[in-house]
Amino acid sequence: MSNWHTLSIDATRLALATSDQGITQEVAAQRLQEVGPNGLAPSRSPSEKLLSGFFAWRDNATARTLAVNAVVFSEMFYLINSRRIDSSVLNRDGLLGSPHCLVAILFCILLQMVFTYVPLMHTLFSSVALTWVDWFKVLCVGAMVFFIAELEKWISRRFFRRTHMAKSH
Repeated sequence: MSNWHTLSIDATRLALATSDQGITQEVAAQRLQEVGPNGLAPSRSPSEKLLSGFFAWRDNATARTLAVNAVVFSEMFYLINSRRIDSSVLNRDGLLGSPHCLVAILFCILLQMVFTYVPLMHTLFSSVALTWVDWFKVLCVGAMVFFIAELEKWISRRFFRRTHMAKSH
């Protein structure tokens, strides 16, 4: 009975051979014989990994390094995007118009390379060197933040500015 949630209470009772008083002793004995006793699956050992290999990274150091870089690169992408609160930065002036912003981003990238590749940093922060594929993932996360912010500004311009302007007139 795969669609039990769509049935009425009476239809569910009928399908399960029960009533508002529950099932009979005979039905209970038959079900116990057929499917066994009710029970919970055994609990997970505290030492067992919470995530499967599909979701987990190669190791904690890689995950930590990816997470730190993804957050920092997301902030760099957001810095570029937040140069203009209401309008898009998807043009030459928007992306390259502030030399100070670009210098700050280049300095941030340099610091991230130190964090990611200098052995002393690996010791201090339990980080590891990243592969090209890992860097692609980091850049994708940053780009996603950038384009979500652009989408938010577009939606705001498209739908909310006109409403606000119409109310003020």
